[in-house]
Amino acid sequence: MVSRNSVVPAFLILLLLFATTTAQQKTESSPSGFVLEIVFVSGVPPAYQNVPRSESTPGRAWYARFNQVKGWQLPPGANPVRAVNIVHFFRGETATINVSVMRGKKFHDVEEMVATNELAENQTWQVEALKNFGVEPFVIRLVRVGSTLAEPPAIRNLTKSIEVVGIEPVISTLPRFKLTLHNVAAKDIDAVKLEIRDGQKLLMTTMPGGIDGRPLVRGGENVEVGVWPEVRAEPAAGNYKPTVPVGQELLIKGLIFTDGSFEGDYESAAVHESWQLGCRIELRRIVPLLTNAASPVESVSASAPANLRSQLEALNFEVADTDLGGLRARFPARNQDSLKSWVEGAIHSTRKDLLDELKGFQTSSDIARFRTWLIAAEERYSNWLARLDEKNSTR
Repeated sequence: MVSRNSVVPAFLILLLLFATTTAQQKTESSPSGFVLEIVFVSGVPPAYQNVPRSESTPGRAWYARFNQVKGWQLPPGANPVRAVNIVHFFRGETATINVSVMRGKKFHDVEEMVATNELAENQTWQVEALKNFGVEPFVIRLVRVGSTLAEPPAIRNLTKSIEVVGIEPVISTLPRFKLTLHNVAAKDIDAVKLEIRDGQKLLMTTMPGGIDGRPLVRGGENVEVGVWPEVRAEPAAGNYKPTVPVGQELLIKGLIFTDGSFEGDYESAAVHESWQLGCRIELRRIVPLLTNAASPVESVSASAPANLRSQLEALNFEVADTDLGGLRARFPARNQDSLKSWVEGAIHSTRKDLLDELKGFQTSSDIARFRTWLIAAEERYSNWLARLDEKNSTR
């Protein structure tokens, strides 16, 4: 997730746009009642992050807006910091907080750990270690706010094939809602574009879609997605408190069918198709590596995780003009360079997700666990590619 209080470039916005339904539907079965209050730029009101109780589903947010340390120089050969990543969860009476930086020439290709800390209620942590990466320290405080229920935003629907069944608040530390949508069309829907707005001002944008090339919702069926209103920091007793401004509106701006047709927002359709193309390009590269690594799985040795990582890291990120021809023909009114950027973003993101999965095996000697993971990964990514190829055949 990208912080809504951050000013972010397009290659970060895409990662917020493509929130999956799995991420959207995670529930707070037992709200912790705590948030992290994060000052990411001195003099700017803080952002808030809900602190989950479960270590298995930690909270996280990226901050692309930060101040650089004056006079700091990027070491030769190092990639610049694109964002600061904060991952956190509640453990007993304290919150565990991991701070890392995301590096890359243009995308988040490498994550580097900065520092870890435990905070009790009202404790503050100034993350001085960020200075080693040229980033002015963030200030993080653990604050108790209790669980909240907020009034749902007004809804405006610009589509014809989606009907709103209802929206209801979910008991959570920071306000969130469950939006139930009905697909009245006979065709399956791949993704829906949602915006939270305050009049003409855009506050939040997401594009919930199906996982691994699956549709978001079948024809004639319902789907539930999460909605988070804008939360702002308001001055209170010499500090701040999280508040939800009244008058926010949820705009259902457009949708994309699995056959590539769409309703509403042209831009959303172009972005979605670019993202799908990027995933297909990258899956064509990584699926053969997974297949070869898993064949036969009985012969997979202790060196296999490192070998697979090396092979993935040796792949290029190039996009051929021939790969972009069909996309550019379908969306001639869209800036052609931006279409390519979305494709590249999907390529980088898909590969990084797989590399992140491999991290857990870098220091592990449990080869049986790696073999089990490898079989599942090869099946998952192969099926994902097959679904995208099938969709592409209908274009």
